[in-house]
Amino acid sequence: MKHLILLLAVGFSATLFGQKTDTLVIDLENQRQWVIKTYDAEGNVRTIIYQSSRLQDDTTVIDGHRLGDMSAEDLFMRGVLTSAKDPRKLRVKDSTYTFFYNGKVDRKTFFRDGATYDYIYDEHWKLRYVEKVDWKGTTYLFLRDQSLVLADLSVSLLGRIGDTVAGEFTLSNQSAETLFLEFGSNKDGVVLPPQLVLPGGASGKLRPRWLVTKGEDTAVLTVNVAGHSTFELSIDYDGYHLTETDFGENTKADLGLELGEVPSLLLRLSSAEKLLKIVNEKGEDVAVLSVPKILNVVPLDQFPRGEYLLVLVDLGSKEEKYCRIKY
Repeated sequence: MKHLILLLAVGFSATLFGQKTDTLVIDLENQRQWVIKTYDAEGNVRTIIYQSSRLQDDTTVIDGHRLGDMSAEDLFMRGVLTSAKDPRKLRVKDSTYTFFYNGKVDRKTFFRDGATYDYIYDEHWKLRYVEKVDWKGTTYLFLRDQSLVLADLSVSLLGRIGDTVAGEFTLSNQSAETLFLEFGSNKDGVVLPPQLVLPGGASGKLRPRWLVTKGEDTAVLTVNVAGHSTFELSIDYDGYHLTETDFGENTKADLGLELGEVPSLLLRLSSAEKLLKIVNEKGEDVAVLSVPKILNVVPLDQFPRGEYLLVLVDLGSKEEKYCRIKY
């Protein structure tokens, strides 16, 4: 007995941020496919993206759990799309292909058992590496026949301006071959070791150091695995001048910070329920500012140069703490 397969194709066009997009949706019996083309300003095809998803019922097992027993959050983390009309029709993301305008593939993405597999290619259509990210966020890099495991591909740091912050990446070599890793960065201020040698089955630490010079910055770290491939990590920081621990109970405290030519004060708080009073040397309030964020930018260039007393007021307890600065 032959099976009847229903094929429904719907096409539409849209313009997003000035970029034209054509989308073709094809519905099969148990799979939906998308073909998405994007165009540049001249109307040339820029990328072609193929996506597909497959229908599952709630008895399907992913990561040892039935889909029907998972919460909505768990389903989302594993790439499962639910239907509001029929919760049993669970649509699992299956694959994505992205091609450059010249026909060369940039990335192929597959979704299997709650994990994402990205096949990354260079401009010559040569496979650079495969990146697997499981639903817990652990990253696996497969370099030809070898593999590295990383808990993270990026690190976010926090530091006082003028201090050096240090990040940490753990790399585990799951192959038998010794891997030689060399490092570089797109920012001159990032200090990296020249090389890391990982014998088969061993783990190592990459600890980049970076001088904090402003409110925020991001650096790309290049990792070259000799004889295999190159991949990228990233590190970023949020910088600040003062935090709550720099404020005390003494209004006559010694000078706590000299800012020099800096036009703004970066203030990091533990909570957002605060007010900041700026008091000049005559004891006059020259500004009362709401500091509604954890990291606040306080403009100072509107005031004459001199010493100021900063009064941090907790809106809940009404407690005041003080720090003296020179601008």
